[in-house]
Amino acid sequence: MEKLYILFCISLLLSCSTGSTKHSANENIDPTISALISTHEQYLLNYLSRDKIAESKSLMADHYVNSYQGDLDGFLMQTGALINEHKLTILDQYHITNSKDNLKNIFYKSDPEKDNYTLKMTPSNKEAFVSLRIIESSPYQLLLTMVHSKYKDEWKLDLLKVKKYAAHQLNADDLFLKAKINYEKGNIFDANNEIKLASKLYKPSGRMFYYRNAGAMKTLLEAIVKKSKAKYPLPIEMEELTTTPKIINFNPVALDEGIFPSITYLTTVSINDTTALRIENGEIHKHIDKVFDNIKSRHSKIHYTTMNEIPSGTNAVKTFRIIQEQ
Repeated sequence: MEKLYILFCISLLLSCSTGSTKHSANENIDPTISALISTHEQYLLNYLSRDKIAESKSLMADHYVNSYQGDLDGFLMQTGALINEHKLTILDQYHITNSKDNLKNIFYKSDPEKDNYTLKMTPSNKEAFVSLRIIESSPYQLLLTMVHSKYKDEWKLDLLKVKKYAAHQLNADDLFLKAKINYEKGNIFDANNEIKLASKLYKPSGRMFYYRNAGAMKTLLEAIVKKSKAKYPLPIEMEELTTTPKIINFNPVALDEGIFPSITYLTTVSINDTTALRIENGEIHKHIDKVFDNIKSRHSKIHYTTMNEIPSGTNAVKTFRIIQEQ
C-alpha cells in the first residue's frame, strides 16, 4: 500500500519578525531541484568514499567547516569508509523555500504505518534541501543527514551527521511499539530491553529530529524502569550456585545475528580462569529462566558479561564474555 505523507510546515517568530515558507517532499519535489541535489550528493559521496577530504570540503559551506567541533577530517574519513562498505537508501527528502534567511521551520511527517517524526531546523539561507539517507550497516543502521543551502547560484552542504537510526531495521518508533505491547502483557524483561534500545536511537539526526511519540516514549520508559526495579531488584544473588554470582545489570545487545538480552554479573571466580568461568556460566544459564521468566523460550541467544568488580570509572576492569545459544 502506498504510503500517505501529511506534511505541515510552520513558520515561527524570529528576531521579532515573521516570514513565509513553502516546501515539498520526496516525489513532490521539483525534478530539476532533485536532479541538482542528487548530482551534488553523488559528487560528495564519491569524494568521501575515495578519502578525498579536500574535495569533499570544497562542497561544504565555509561556516560548517570552520565551526565544526572536533576532528572533521577524521569524521569524513569514517563516513567515507561506511559509504564504501554499505548500501545507501533514501528515507526522506525535503525542499524548502523561505522568504528570508535563518527562518525557523518545523516539518511534521505523518505516516499511517510508522515513522512519525518532526524535523526542526533553521536553514542558513532562503532555499534549502534536507536529505535523509540510511546507511544499511549491521547490526545498526545509520542515518546520514545532509542539509544543503543555496548560496547565490551554488549549493553548499551546511550540515553532515551520521548517527544510529535502527537496530536490525527496528527504529525507535518500532521498538517503542514493541515495548508497549510487552509492557501491557506483563513481559517486563523484554519491554525493558526494547525501550532502553529505543532511547538510544530516538534522535538519529541530533536535536533537529524528534519522534512524535517522544513524550510517550519517555513516559513508558519511566513506567517500565519503575516496574523493572520492583520486579528485578538488583543485584540479584544466585544463591543456588556455590559461587553465588550476582547479576548487576541487564540490557539489550545488537549483534549481527539479531537483538538479544545481555546480562552482566559479578563472579568470585578469578577472571583469568576461563575454564572455571565457563563452567559457572553454564550453571547460570541453566537457572536463568527462574530469574527472568523463561527468557530462553523467547531468545535464541543470551549474551553474558562477567567481572570480579564493578568499574568505578577510573579503573580498568577486566571482563569475560560468553554467548549461550539455546
